Amino acid sequence: MRHKNLPGLVGCIISFLLSLPVLGFLFFTLPGLFIGLAVVIAGIIVLLLKIQ
Repeated sequence: MRHKNLPGLVGCIISFLLSLPVLGFLFFTLPGLFIGLAVVIAGIIVLLLKIQ
């Protein structure tokens, strides 16, 4: 079953999302935050496609 991989994926997503705000605050620029949001959205879409 592919569902056994979900806890690992969730852990990666959480650690990834937690690291993005830190990077955003380090750069503290709106372009950096927008790029971070775009990366998050793209990552979620890719993960959803992989789960399907």
